[in-house]
Amino acid sequence: MKLTVLVTVMFVFGACDDDFNTVGSEVIGGVNFEDELYSSFPVAYNKVFEKVETNALPVNLIGAYQDPLYGQTKYEVVSQLRPRSFNPNFEDGAVLDSIVLSIPYFSNVVSTQTNESGITSTTYALDSIYGNTPINLKIYESNFFLRDIDGEQEQKYYSDDIKNFGNALKGDLLFEVPNFVPSAEEIKLKGLNEEGDEVSSRISPRLRLVLKASGEDAKPLLVQKFQERFIDQSQSIVFSNENNFNNYFRGIYFHVDADADADNLMLFDISDAQFTLHYSFLKNAGEGDTNANANGKVKDFNDFPFTFANNIINSIDFDFKSDLVGKLEVQDTINGVQNLYIKGGEGAYAVLDLFGKCVATDADGDFIVDEEGNPIFVDCTNTDADRTELDFLKDADWLINDAALKLYVNQEELGTGGATEPERIYIFNLETGTTLVDYTADPTSNGTSPINSAVNHLGRLDRGTDALGDFYRIRLTQHIINILDNTIENTKLGIAVSQNVNVINMTEGVLEKNMPPDTTPMEEIIPVSSVISHEGTVIYGNNTVPEEKQLKLDIFYTRSKSN
Repeated sequence: MKLTVLVTVMFVFGACDDDFNTVGSEVIGGVNFEDELYSSFPVAYNKVFEKVETNALPVNLIGAYQDPLYGQTKYEVVSQLRPRSFNPNFEDGAVLDSIVLSIPYFSNVVSTQTNESGITSTTYALDSIYGNTPINLKIYESNFFLRDIDGEQEQKYYSDDIKNFGNALKGDLLFEVPNFVPSAEEIKLKGLNEEGDEVSSRISPRLRLVLKASGEDAKPLLVQKFQERFIDQSQSIVFSNENNFNNYFRGIYFHVDADADADNLMLFDISDAQFTLHYSFLKNAGEGDTNANANGKVKDFNDFPFTFANNIINSIDFDFKSDLVGKLEVQDTINGVQNLYIKGGEGAYAVLDLFGKCVATDADGDFIVDEEGNPIFVDCTNTDADRTELDFLKDADWLINDAALKLYVNQEELGTGGATEPERIYIFNLETGTTLVDYTADPTSNGTSPINSAVNHLGRLDRGTDALGDFYRIRLTQHIINILDNTIENTKLGIAVSQNVNVINMTEGVLEKNMPPDTTPMEEIIPVSSVISHEGTVIYGNNTVPEEKQLKLDIFYTRSKSN
C-alpha cells in the first residue's frame, strides 16, 4: 500500500521536549482519523576505536583531561612550520634577538576599562579550557620527518603515531613551562616605534613564550643556533620551497608531562599560532637622524613569522579502564546491549540498527499483531519468508507527523557527571558519513554559536534540577518519512559525542582489536567533531534496562479509523 506522509513543520519545531502533542485531528480536520504513537526499539551497540586519524583536524588539544568514568586522556601535538615566504632576503648583518612562540587561547571579552591616563585594558574569559591542575609543558624542536605521501596516497597520521615516533621527536628543548595553567590575563607587550620611543600594546590571552639572546633567562647558544640555521640561510636552497624546508627544519613537538590525576586541557586553533624570529640590523640613517653611528647607520628591527601548517598531528593517549574493557568486549549486534559507552577522541560511538527485527506473519504472509495493533517480534529464520519491522511500517497507511529518538543518560553508570557531560551528540549515516536530511532542513544548523546550532534536529542535553544529564532528543522526522517512502535506503546510523555539530566532515579510525563485532582491526569512518571532543557519556541501550529508560524511536502518526 502506498504510504502518504505529512510533515507538520510547526509541530516539529515546537513540540514539547517530554511528550508529543496531538496534531492529527487539527491537520486532517475530520472525525475519521485518529492520532497514535508507535515506539520502535532499535538494536544498538558500540564500536570501539584503537586509534583515529588526527592530521587534518580543525582545532587541536594539548594537555590532560580527567574524565570521572573513562579516566585520563593525554594530548600532545607535533607540527611542521611554514615560513611567511620562501627565498627570504634577510637584511645584511641581521642579528637574531629573540624567538617568540604565540598560541592564542579561545577567549571572550568580558569588559573593557580605561583609566585616568587613557590606557585601556580588557578583561577576558577563557573558552575551551578544561580543568586547572598544573602540568609540565615542554616544547622541542622535532627531528622526525613527516612525509606527505605514502606510496601513491596521501600520508595519514593517527592518534598513536607520536608515541611511536621514538626519540627522534625530541631535538633541542626550546621552551619549558613547569606548572602550566592557562591564564585569562591579557598580554602586555613593549617595543619601540619608528621614532625609537618605547610603546606598549595589549593582546588577548595566549601561551606566549620568548627565547632570548640576552638578558634574564636568556639562552644565547640556542638563539645563536637559530641564527645560523635561519637568518644566515638567507636565499639558501633550504628556503627555496616547502619540501626543502620541511626536510631541513622538521617541526615543533609539544610534549606534556602530567601526573595520573592531572586535569588541564586546552582546545586551540594552531593555525592561528606563530613561531616568530625577531631580529635587528643596521640601515642607512635618514636625514636628521640623531641616532646614527660613526658609519652613518641606525639600528632597526624586523621579524619573520612561521605558521604551523601542513602536517599537524594530535596525539591522543587513552586506554579504557579495565572494568570498562570487559563491558565493551560484549557487543550483541542482534539484540543490542545494555549500555552505550560514547566517548570522544580515541574512544567509541554507538551503532543504531532501525527496523531490522523480524516480525510474526501468518501462513498467507500477513502480519500478526497484538491487541494494540503492534507487531510481534520473532527470531529471524534468515530466509525469504522473513518480514521485518520495516516491512510492517511500510505496509501501514500512516501520516507521519513527527519522529524522534530519545536517549536517556545512565547516571548510575556515569557516576559524577554534571559539568563533564557532553552537551551535544551527533547522528550520521554510518555507510556514507553524511548528515541526515533533518540536519540540512534545520533552520538553526550552522549557527554562529555551535552550542545552539541544529538544536531542532540534535537537541541539547536535557538536564534535571540537579544539573545532571537526563536525556538527549534527536528528531528524525523527514529521515523516517524518506525511508518509509522508499526515497532512501534504511542504513545503520552512528551516534557520537560532538564538540561542534557545525563540523560535519568525517575522518578515519581503526577499530579496536578483539572488540566484537569485528575480530581484526579494520578502518571505519568517524566524525571529526567526535575526534576533537574529549568528553564521554553513557546512554541506556535496550537490552535488560529499565522500561522507562529504554532507547526508543517515537513515531507520532495519524491514521484512518477504518484501518
